[in-house]
Amino acid sequence: MTVGRLAQAGIGALALLGSAGCAFDLSDPVSAVPSPPVVLATAQPEPWAIALDDTFVYWTNLNQSSSGGRVMRAAKDKSTDPVVLARVPYESGTLTLDGTFVYWVTRVGGRVCRVPKDGNGPTDILAVNSQGTPVGIAVDDSFVYWTDAVSGSVLRKPKADLSAPVQTIATTQNQPWLLALDAGAVYWTNADGGAVMSAPKDGSAAPVMVAAALGQAWGIAVDDKWVYWRDGDLSQPGRVMKASKDGTRVQQLAATAGEGPRFLAIDDTNVYWTTGDTTTGTIVTAAKDGSSPATLASGQAGPRGIAVDDIDVYWTNYSGATVMKAPKTADPRLAARQ
Repeated sequence: MTVGRLAQAGIGALALLGSAGCAFDLSDPVSAVPSPPVVLATAQPEPWAIALDDTFVYWTNLNQSSSGGRVMRAAKDKSTDPVVLARVPYESGTLTLDGTFVYWVTRVGGRVCRVPKDGNGPTDILAVNSQGTPVGIAVDDSFVYWTDAVSGSVLRKPKADLSAPVQTIATTQNQPWLLALDAGAVYWTNADGGAVMSAPKDGSAAPVMVAAALGQAWGIAVDDKWVYWRDGDLSQPGRVMKASKDGTRVQQLAATAGEGPRFLAIDDTNVYWTTGDTTTGTIVTAAKDGSSPATLASGQAGPRGIAVDDIDVYWTNYSGATVMKAPKTADPRLAARQ
């Protein structure tokens, strides 16, 4: 009887001893088939941006109706149901985290807000420009940064002083959209300007163009050497791109299908992005040099925001009203704990 048939007959874990007394693992090889995505939340009205800490996943519901937006939280391991951290009387947008607070913007009403991550506290309003449209938001140890698409500005404010004035980093930008930070600079995309820009965090020097985009520019991320972004016109094929921070090297990592505003995320080795429409959306990854592309999930209903931790990739399905996760690799053993 073959080893495979012995295993099928219920012999259990089988090791054969060779002449040297060595044990050989005869378990079946692991098939590189992606594990099914896990649904973390359902019935979410227009889930949009997403962020993570060690235990929880946070997201915003745009809810572009009169009832306003919401900031939500759920346990990564599904041990607790989703809870509402904040309700706002305006459409909510992107969000970010530090150790204590969730920060977000309202694209209608022009507000920059925060609430404790456990929801046990008031919602602080850090800034208001009722004529503005804040879109991107990021934080470091001392400041909260955001873009205002209407005024064409990149702005910041100290986190520790709610009464402090708003500081201007850049002006006259052509619809600044999402932004990212490193130790000394802020980077952002100009949606209508078709450009990736940077400036010192303190606004001490004029903005410079890192790279030109193909049409509109959207999601952005940075590591120690590179800036990564999504570009392309709405509902048209786009690209996943990277450039050195000084703009001297530009590389296309992937082509994408058109799907409206485009997000991406990075970890130490890979880039992750959402692509596709309301019925055929996919979650895709590739190495940071563009090699080894792989689809981690397909058949998603309008995927939008995306974030990653050490093991999983998380995203929102705008049209499907769900928040999802799946392993970052196709090894099903990573999904055994779910």
